[in-house]
Amino acid sequence: MRRRLLTSKHWLFLAFALMLGAGLFPQSLASGLWHYPRHMLLLALSPAQHPLHSLADQIRTPLTPKVELGPISELENNYMELLSFNAKLQQELREANDFVMQLAQLRNLRKASEILLPARVTLSTQGLAIRSLTLVVGTKKKVQQGMVVAAGYNLVGRVASVGSSTSTVRLINSPGTYLAARLVPPVNDQSPRQTVAHLEVSDNGKFFFARGDINEQVKIGDLAFLADDRWPLAAQGLIIGQVTAIDQDEMTPLLRTRIKIEPLRSLMHLGQVLVIEPQFSENALGGVLP
Repeated sequence: MRRRLLTSKHWLFLAFALMLGAGLFPQSLASGLWHYPRHMLLLALSPAQHPLHSLADQIRTPLTPKVELGPISELENNYMELLSFNAKLQQELREANDFVMQLAQLRNLRKASEILLPARVTLSTQGLAIRSLTLVVGTKKKVQQGMVVAAGYNLVGRVASVGSSTSTVRLINSPGTYLAARLVPPVNDQSPRQTVAHLEVSDNGKFFFARGDINEQVKIGDLAFLADDRWPLAAQGLIIGQVTAIDQDEMTPLLRTRIKIEPLRSLMHLGQVLVIEPQFSENALGGVLP
């Protein structure tokens, strides 16, 4: 029997040797040497590709996922609810940041002996005799009638009535309010000028006005700080507003001026305030509600 010169083992060893040798060649040379054998091998196997793919498609299940989204109206409602919830969270975050700033401002200004009680505003009321805020704190939190209410550096009003869990604040822009104030330059103005003025609230409650002497050095941008002995000591030095206009007085244009002062914040649109609880007696300065 004639013996074969090249067996399968020989062919396998020869293929391994060729692959090992090609691995030692540079990549450009190895790619050139194997280009034609690889092309011939792909041509030889191409007739079998289509039957094999058909068989694989019959065996495997489709990979396309089935997603049931539900009715379009329900998706739209869910989307609107998410938008509303997101807007609510953003509003609460803004209120929280604003309240933290208020607390930091007032804490830097006030004495350490005073307690700052945070309170949420639930209702603002604008009537003919009073403009007020309703707070969710009362006698259970040791709130008492006459306590000063602030929003940061800004004076808001005083507690007019107290219940067990709620209280009502009379705002400084209520009809018939009169306040004594010091008009001084803002922080960035180093001039020592200062003017004492008596403020009266306008009919619409949006600003205060005062009549000053034509020679007084009041300027637009000056701040009005409370300096009224009828108010408790805790309220002295809080900001009432800022000078926004100075006009000639209609009755005595050559002698007097009309000074317009607007609050730095809208008192009817506050979400959080601070009730200042003094820890010392203010009998001499307690006064009555203005």
